[in-house]
Amino acid sequence: MSGRRVKWARILEYLAAGNSLNRFEAEKLGDHSLPSTISGLKHRHGIFVEHTPEIINGYYGAEVRCMRYSLAATERERAKALLESLAK
Repeated sequence: MSGRRVKWARILEYLAAGNSLNRFEAEKLGDHSLPSTISGLKHRHGIFVEHTPEIINGYYGAEVRCMRYSLAATERERAKALLESLAK
């Protein structure tokens, strides 16, 4: 994964590879506001990102509610096409 891509493209590339992530895992990809990035993918690029509620252990083991984001197979293909168009 290229470190030179803009934030939304890094996230999209990660999801298009069949991965899923929540807002805390997205920090490792340089995204500190994953819900906003996901919203931008939908509204600016027409990519529908699935979201599933989950509860994880947070600070001092306290439960934290968040969303896990992923792409369906059809959306992965659309995402890959969008990413390829950026490379041109």
